[in-house]
Amino acid sequence: MAEDRLARGLLRGGFTLLVGRQTGALLFTGSLVLLARFADRSVFDAFVWAYTTELLVSSILNLGLERLTANRVGITRATTELPGILAVRLLSLPLTAVAVAGLLAFVQVELPIAAVALTVLWTAAVQVQGVQLAALRSMGHPMTEATLAIGLRVVQAATLLIAAAGSGSATVLIAVVALPEVLVALGLVLWGPASKPIAWPSALPMRLLGTYTLIEVLGFAYLRVDALVIGRLLGAGPGATYVLGYRILDGLTAVLTPFLLYLFPAASRMAQRTDGLRALRRSLLGWAPVVAIAITVPVFLVSGVLSLIAERFAEAGPVLLVLLVTLPLYAFSAIELHLRSAEGRNRLPIAIGGGLIAVNIGLNVLFVPRWGIVAAAWTLVACELLQATVLAVSAIRSRADQGTLVRGITAVAFVALAAGTANRAGMALALPPLLAALGVGGWSALRLRRGGPIPRIGEQHAATP
Repeated sequence: MAEDRLARGLLRGGFTLLVGRQTGALLFTGSLVLLARFADRSVFDAFVWAYTTELLVSSILNLGLERLTANRVGITRATTELPGILAVRLLSLPLTAVAVAGLLAFVQVELPIAAVALTVLWTAAVQVQGVQLAALRSMGHPMTEATLAIGLRVVQAATLLIAAAGSGSATVLIAVVALPEVLVALGLVLWGPASKPIAWPSALPMRLLGTYTLIEVLGFAYLRVDALVIGRLLGAGPGATYVLGYRILDGLTAVLTPFLLYLFPAASRMAQRTDGLRALRRSLLGWAPVVAIAITVPVFLVSGVLSLIAERFAEAGPVLLVLLVTLPLYAFSAIELHLRSAEGRNRLPIAIGGGLIAVNIGLNVLFVPRWGIVAAAWTLVACELLQATVLAVSAIRSRADQGTLVRGITAVAFVALAAGTANRAGMALALPPLLAALGVGGWSALRLRRGGPIPRIGEQHAATP
């Protein structure tokens, strides 16, 4: 019965968080679409780069603190270590300020000093929020984060469009988005889940924190470095166009994020048991690419509508079609990497992260100057395919369903063929491979259903090797 409650709680909490975060994300992405239509191009580019900087720095310099919070609170269901973790977060904020200024200088984006300062505040607020929210979701309280996500994005989207309608400068646009984030961060620090005041982090597992830091720095840097390379090689304009397409992909990968956020603390607890994670791993790795394909194909088909909203989206359209190929690959890899980390098997994620950064930067430097931003999108596809292949080989060795993996790769190949065909010959000729991808996904779903229901968390299975 306890295992059944855990399974239901994982799905219910993930879904609650999904609704809140995705509703908020759609609201904010919608405001960006309208901003691209109505704002001056230079103002829009400046705001996009401030937003990109916030995403990059808050992710890359998360320093493993959210993951550590999820691990410790998830296993103990107590917040005794949270004040120390929050203290480390606050001590790292000067590094955040340096990173924001350095990143903007690297891509040669010129912002007023006030705009840079506001971007620093925005980034720091998101980082502080992350630790407190990780504790709340690990304790089984998803509604707080879901409510905050919707309320915050409503305020930001409304004030952003009002400011743009009033011909606001980039500084004003950044301010109306950053200040609500700061207020939420302050509220969480003052009334959040910490059981006592912020304290010096003397008793934290620093070796584990260092491992998580390395995983996240490498992982997030790999996923974001292409935008920086484009901005450096081609300029802020092409870089902002690429980011615009990438933000739509981010909105799709965000469908998986709430379940990953809930999966990690639950899996950390489950990994302590003798039955391990094998049943959970087999089910998730089987179904995740199927669901991702089901999301990818309809988005692929309607992506052309974005060009009717704003000219900038017409420029980003070819990039988006290629980036969609990565969605099922990302779904597979992200789940497997989180499960490995929950089991304490962190060496391969670190090795993969370091290797992918080198490959990503090298291919972008080689191909982007010649073939432009679409080359960066295909580079990301190649990197995601490499990562999924390495993880799949390891999964096959641990007796995962080889047929499921083969069908997943086949479906991805059809989506890649559709992306290449659509960019060269039009959407009509891309329909056959898209339908083939759906067919393979449906076939895989039928095979998974025939294999029996998804095993409940906690079923007795042999420990994962």
